[in-house]
Amino acid sequence: MTMQVTDSVLLRSQQYALLGKSGGSLFDPETYGITPVSTNSTNWRGFSCQFAIQEGSLFLDSVSANVILEDPNPENIPLLLGKSAEVSWLSDRFKAAGIPIPTYLAAVNDVPMVIYTDIGAFLPYTGALLLAKDWEDSDYDLDRYQHRACHYADVREILLREGRVIEEYDRSSAIAAIRETMLTMSLGEQYNQRQQIREQIGRCFLPDQEYDYRY
Repeated sequence: MTMQVTDSVLLRSQQYALLGKSGGSLFDPETYGITPVSTNSTNWRGFSCQFAIQEGSLFLDSVSANVILEDPNPENIPLLLGKSAEVSWLSDRFKAAGIPIPTYLAAVNDVPMVIYTDIGAFLPYTGALLLAKDWEDSDYDLDRYQHRACHYADVREILLREGRVIEEYDRSSAIAAIRETMLTMSLGEQYNQRQQIREQIGRCFLPDQEYDYRY
């Protein structure tokens, strides 16, 4: 499966990738009348979010979603939690990158991305979040299908109750030790021991949290 675009979490002015969560959905755009569509294999959900932890509380900061609009007039795009959207057209993004728009995408008559920013909505979420930043340059020597946490230098586990942070754990050292062991192994050896390594990584995290890594 193609590696998916991750949501992000702003923590102490640092942006972390959201690798997993244990407490159900953080945000569902369809609840607000927004139906995302996938335009490429890196984002099957068709949308992504940025969250923020500020003063010990969890907030929804921004949402970007690919949608098919019956009426492309920006004034008719639904509000999200009181916020209006900016519109970015797929064809314009391909042109800016100097890439021809693929035929299968052209067939859906262009797909706009609606972007909602500065939302600032408090989320009364209960569960744990697994966050990571600083992708390791040694990635090419690691099994790409292994647990994603092993590819990052800074790995943190955040436990929340009703939207409030109750515990934060720095798992970076434990993950780094496993990564160093993996780097002494060939890719073939890592592949043959994939399940054992995955279980070892899993033991670095809270035992009572079952993470959903697919969102």
